[in-house]
Amino acid sequence: MVNDEDLIAEQLGADIGRVEPGYAPVDAVIRHGKAIKARRRAMVGSALAVAVVLGTALPLALSGHQDGAPSATATHRVTVDAPHKDGTGAAVFSGSIDGHAWNAPVEVLHQGGPGGRSACIMSFGNCVSGPPVATDPAAVSASSGPGQPDQYTVDFRADVKRVEIGLQNGQTLTLDPLPVSDHRIALFELPSGLHIRRITAYGADGKEVGFAIPFQQPGGASIAVTWDAPGAKPALSETSAQIASGVTPGSAGEEKWSVTAYVGPYGQCVVRSASQGGAVSQCVNRDAKPPVSLPFTRVKAKGTPYWLQSEIDTSVDHLDVAYSDGTTRHLTPTRVAGHAFVGIVVPVGLEVESVSTFDSSGRQLGVYTGDSVPAK
Repeated sequence: MVNDEDLIAEQLGADIGRVEPGYAPVDAVIRHGKAIKARRRAMVGSALAVAVVLGTALPLALSGHQDGAPSATATHRVTVDAPHKDGTGAAVFSGSIDGHAWNAPVEVLHQGGPGGRSACIMSFGNCVSGPPVATDPAAVSASSGPGQPDQYTVDFRADVKRVEIGLQNGQTLTLDPLPVSDHRIALFELPSGLHIRRITAYGADGKEVGFAIPFQQPGGASIAVTWDAPGAKPALSETSAQIASGVTPGSAGEEKWSVTAYVGPYGQCVVRSASQGGAVSQCVNRDAKPPVSLPFTRVKAKGTPYWLQSEIDTSVDHLDVAYSDGTTRHLTPTRVAGHAFVGIVVPVGLEVESVSTFDSSGRQLGVYTGDSVPAK
């Protein structure tokens, strides 16, 4: 899925990464499309995007999801302090990584319209806005930059008293919320590459109300979009497959790109990566209903190509992507663990005019023309 921010960032050659909500927005992603930015690297890191650079994609490989054992990052020591308010009444969060202290004040910004207040953490590059969390126990977003720690924001549902963050190195961080604007939030930082293996939320009575197993972006922050009820036992296996790859003109010569799909306890994720432009990952809730077409924005690829990638309904056998020069690209979805995915790069100078989808008998399922509602 491509939106205006994607196109602007790519055409300007922006060296940043982000996570975007997909075809079925979930509470686990901060509202109003707030970006979950992730690090650009030579390795990386709902429809499906977090930006970071992925190395070699797996050719439909199964691997156990690491839910427990401490890793090489076990030498890191992370702390989180109790949140407080400073002399001006501003909320302040703090902690440390390997003995190096950090602190993050929260600024409340007033905007026009009903409910127009945002709690912004400038040092985290993130804002919490919109209505309070109402469905999932918490919404988790993250941001990071080259050489910087992964910075997480947790927005609590009203009945959630605390959230515990189980880390890859065996540590557990306990987060208590602080009311800010219309939200109850907590902040924490992790060393780059130290992943979260489990997020658990508890109510005022001390009982668990739900947990999430995040997607571990290669080289980027963890993404949590699917929450399970206490006692649930989601399958921990993870399957991935490269769904598309190629070479396109880039800002500094040819650019190799690939798109890889992941299916696991976290839901469905697609990671697109490029040798020059970094990567963007998109994750959706495990129960999200995929679209019957490939969503796109009717914008011409100027200067650099842009990517289209998404999970797609399993009833789709093949797609025809019509370009503005009169040519048509034929696509066959890649099947991964009972799901279907497609991904392409739109060449420079061209615009997608329509995407037609067909079932295995050749019957047309729909035509999407870039409008808000697909034409049948």
